[in-house]
Amino acid sequence: MAPGEIGTSQAMRASPRITPMMRQYLDAKAEYPDALLLFRMGDFYEMFFEDAATAAAGLELTLTSRDKDKGDDAIPMAGFPHHAAASYISRLIELGHKVAVCDQMEDPRQAKGLVKRAITRVVTSGTALEDEVLDARRNNYLAALVALPAGGGIAGDDDAVRYGLAAIDVSTGECSALETADLAEVIETIDRLGVTELLHMPDLDATAVKRIAQLDQRRRLAALDPALPGRLAGDFFAARWPTGVDPQGAAAAAARAAMAYVVDVQRGHADQLGQVVILDVAEHLLLDAATRRHLDLLQNSVDGKRRGSLLGAVDSSITAMGGRRVARWLSAPARRIDVIEARLGAVAALVAAPVTRARLRELLRPLPDLERLSGRASAGRASPRDLGAIGRALAALPALRGAVADESRLRVHTERIDPLPALADLLARALVDDPPIASRDGGIIRAGYDPDVDRLNSISGGAKEMLAAIEQRERGRTGIGSLKVRYNKVFGYFIEVTRTHLNKVPADYIRKQTIATGERYITEELKQLEEEILTANDRRIARELELFEQLCEQVNAAGPQLRAVAAAIGELDALGGLAETAARYNFVRPQFHDDDDLALSIDEGRHPVVEQFSRELGESFVPNDIRLDCRERQILIVTGPNMAGKSTVMRQVALIQILAQAGSFVPAQSARLPICDRVFTRVGASDDVSRGRSTFMVEMIETARILSGATRESLVLLDEIGRGTSTFDGLAIAWAVAEHLHDVIGAKTLFATHYHELTDLTRVLARVKNVHVAVKEWNDQVLFLRRLLDGASERSYGIQVARLANLPESVLDRAKEVLVNLERAELDSENMPTFSQSKKQRGKIKQLGLFDPPAPVDPLRARLAKIDPNVTAPLEALTLLAELQKLAQDK
Repeated sequence: MAPGEIGTSQAMRASPRITPMMRQYLDAKAEYPDALLLFRMGDFYEMFFEDAATAAAGLELTLTSRDKDKGDDAIPMAGFPHHAAASYISRLIELGHKVAVCDQMEDPRQAKGLVKRAITRVVTSGTALEDEVLDARRNNYLAALVALPAGGGIAGDDDAVRYGLAAIDVSTGECSALETADLAEVIETIDRLGVTELLHMPDLDATAVKRIAQLDQRRRLAALDPALPGRLAGDFFAARWPTGVDPQGAAAAAARAAMAYVVDVQRGHADQLGQVVILDVAEHLLLDAATRRHLDLLQNSVDGKRRGSLLGAVDSSITAMGGRRVARWLSAPARRIDVIEARLGAVAALVAAPVTRARLRELLRPLPDLERLSGRASAGRASPRDLGAIGRALAALPALRGAVADESRLRVHTERIDPLPALADLLARALVDDPPIASRDGGIIRAGYDPDVDRLNSISGGAKEMLAAIEQRERGRTGIGSLKVRYNKVFGYFIEVTRTHLNKVPADYIRKQTIATGERYITEELKQLEEEILTANDRRIARELELFEQLCEQVNAAGPQLRAVAAAIGELDALGGLAETAARYNFVRPQFHDDDDLALSIDEGRHPVVEQFSRELGESFVPNDIRLDCRERQILIVTGPNMAGKSTVMRQVALIQILAQAGSFVPAQSARLPICDRVFTRVGASDDVSRGRSTFMVEMIETARILSGATRESLVLLDEIGRGTSTFDGLAIAWAVAEHLHDVIGAKTLFATHYHELTDLTRVLARVKNVHVAVKEWNDQVLFLRRLLDGASERSYGIQVARLANLPESVLDRAKEVLVNLERAELDSENMPTFSQSKKQRGKIKQLGLFDPPAPVDPLRARLAKIDPNVTAPLEALTLLAELQKLAQDK
């Protein structure tokens, strides 16, 4: 049974065994039956029924029960301390659950009857605001997907539809939307953004839902309540939807659905949501899921970590805001030359000014994540410590602006860094230097900011002094030297007089208690002071909370400016980080052109990730030159043995193109590049067992995607097409793919292969050229030179590479014998290789093509092979010469 299925019916709530508090729990549970409900009870969050069993299993909590004495009627229960809620909620979200938090809405000590409780927030993977759930350097997107009939009305199964996709990073307030008729474009956008939670309308085509679900099993996929978008306030949506864009289209419907969901789960607090940006795929270099995976763009494909990825190699940003910006630029590099050149110009300015760059990075280092801090504040989730961090960040902004104020190419960023002096001053005056994480205990407001807080603090802190002063005064007034002013939890404050001095007690003393040694009294002054002292702390906390809420409202009102400032800081940090990488690793500024041949020319290009690992190992990286164009060198057939570096050379070309269009300098001596519309890769061998796809099927699906999506402006990387099936089938497919790329598409292509027959393509296709990764052979060993040269490789050197893997020598020797027979096509009577040649007879024999017919027995060659010149006499030689001449004539 799923969480929430029990306890939501009227019958359950009306059951005699259900107490008023449990009915309160069940009423709250009914609001979000699909969520695990955390029910605040004193210092704990408790869960009941199936929620308790689910959470206990996932969090390794003790599953106990409420009313254990009732046997089978006992209610399963599990819980954890409220102060540890963030870490437990984080773990529940990682397990794929939706969590609803029901808090106490009044002080239990002052409650009359049952404490009022209400759901204050709902947390899902796509709406989390807690740092424990979020990756600081990556956006966390919630998305909504809708499909509307293209021509209006109700669409049938076969009717054309328009898809609307909206993505929101709830933690930063960023909103974007896309409308398209292409489901593949929707799926690629979902994957590129790394959407963690996807909502869809219940009537969305099941095939579309299935395809999206297959992208990432960890993504939370849920059907949206169809009535929810209609409950979103019209003015809330209108204020965020861009002017001039159809507010009734599919993109608008998706944005409305996503916003409604956020408003619902945040219980009305969604002011952090900003203006919707309409996504235009034509403005970006498109990289599909397979390409990002093959190129290890944001994470390496081995363990999913940043280290070993392009992002890990080039991101030298300081702040989380800058890190997220670099990741976005690499995920969706620009196609607009003005955008690219603006970034390159800013990077160039910082590369040329190392002192300025160092100062900028020094000032950025202490800055908090202003983007997410302002998002939490606008969502009503900010803590006093969050507001303190915002105040300190604002105070640091004037120095940050000043550090790069003189650089014109950075002015567009610095002018957007508004220090908001009024808000900065307010927070500095109002908050203590080190505000607490939680607001419930006070200690937030700085002395001197509010007279009431100061007075209540003086009462709480000066109670002992005040009581000592009263005691001293009363001793003088009454003449009772032993008079004492005391306190206990039962009777409060009182004046204690021993029996020997009872005759001196003034008339205004009010008798309170008789004790063995005397009497206890109270006065009107002491009663009033007692009330002030005992309630001062509570009143101080209440006043501080009131002032804190006012500060939150001020920060929320400045939310749009804060987010604009954070965006500018993120961009400036990203540019500074790219400049730092360029200076550290000797990257150069790429040059772009719009020549018709779309030539790509890289001198001494390097793979940024492999080069860094090589440095760590104390090794040097061998750079390579690449020339590609659409007139003479459109397709390069890359040959060479395994381990020689073919994939490295190919991938570095793609990574250099991606870096350049992202606005980064590139690892090369020089790079002259076109603007590409897409980069496609088909690299490596992998299966997809979960979807029943073999290695070859995955390979063919990815190849089909390339052939259907590539254009003349694309860059294509193909590695070992056709290796997953029989030799002749694979070679035929590879040959046909190359022809299609040449004759139909015209995309610049690097095509690595072990099929040497493909090198013959240069004879029939004008724009195909052969290149190879050079090696040297010595004593049956192979030395990898890592250098790319023109021309085809002579051999595959497979056995030599096998030797590097430490295959047994007996296996290697036998493999060489089999290879010779296969190359000579020497067959026995049953058309099987004879495998009978010795090492001495074998020698070096040119490898035959797979399409070549078996070589006929040549009598002339056979006779020559039997001659030993070292033992042939002169007369015998003349006889042999005549014999050979006759054989030649007969032939």
